[in-house]
Amino acid sequence: MPNIKSFYVTVLSQSLSPCEQFLAAGTNFGNVNIFNIKTLYQEDVNQGPRDLLTLPQKCFSVNEKSLQAMTSSNDNLMIGGKNCIQGFSWNDLVAPKKSDLEVKPCWTVDLRLPTDFGSKETVDCLISGDNFSAYAACGDNNVHHVDLEYGKVKLTFSGHTDFIHSMSQIGNQLSSASEDGTVCIWDARKPKPVHVITPHSEPKLNRPHLGKWIGAVTMNEDWLVCGGGPHLGLYHLRSLTMSKVLLEDDTHGVNNVLFHEDSIIVGVDGPFVYHCLFSGDITVKMPTSALRVYSVCLQKKDANKLLFVGGSGGDIDICAGTKLQDQVVRCLS
Repeated sequence: MPNIKSFYVTVLSQSLSPCEQFLAAGTNFGNVNIFNIKTLYQEDVNQGPRDLLTLPQKCFSVNEKSLQAMTSSNDNLMIGGKNCIQGFSWNDLVAPKKSDLEVKPCWTVDLRLPTDFGSKETVDCLISGDNFSAYAACGDNNVHHVDLEYGKVKLTFSGHTDFIHSMSQIGNQLSSASEDGTVCIWDARKPKPVHVITPHSEPKLNRPHLGKWIGAVTMNEDWLVCGGGPHLGLYHLRSLTMSKVLLEDDTHGVNNVLFHEDSIIVGVDGPFVYHCLFSGDITVKMPTSALRVYSVCLQKKDANKLLFVGGSGGDIDICAGTKLQDQVVRCLS
């Protein structure tokens, strides 16, 4: 009889190993599932039953809270914990072990943030920085630049007044999207935002019935894309002018966005992932196993460019060439 928890799994975060052959997925139960992606695409008759290959080769508990923050840096999987960042060696995660209970972090950085009855102890978003550092968006509504080598906060970015959903970095520029309805753009060397974008103040983007929250942001050298309750908007990064409304006919909020070649990949608060061009034309509208998409992860090195899509339900869709649902793997909890 299956564990009843398996019917209520939500995939909230994902990260690929440096070799991009293994996938880590964090769930709402505080567990990490490790999948061997390489074996799914090997034609080996000795691999065993096909359904076993779609299950994680390892599943272990990190804490009792939802794992919303996860990223990889060097040889480590970094996970946001309770007022801390934990590092797990990818070599240990992919090696066969007798018991998943043996999986332990190889280092822990205590963020030493002030707590307010537990409400400020979370790490809500995490991206890797340069020189073995990380940017951690925490429950105090701030972004902290953490030196992982020395285990201390180098700089704190203050400007948001609510939960931070998403971050993106390019060079010395950092952007963050928040529940407060703003996108802050930071010089990574200064503690205050250099620019603040309020998408809900744009009449073409505003959707009052969905709220002003911004769930996703990404940027490159020239463009910034963000959305949430407001429609997805394309901004010219230097002038900070809103250039285009994207997915104007979609009625869902926006939870994920990333650039891929000449396209923008968007995961919405519904059962779809879109590919759209900078012109606004939609090239792909892909149905997903998840009724709501919360996590999107993309291979960058592999020629196949697999896209991994997770959300409500324990299934993770693996999309070949980023556009076609090819296989489905399932998180245990």
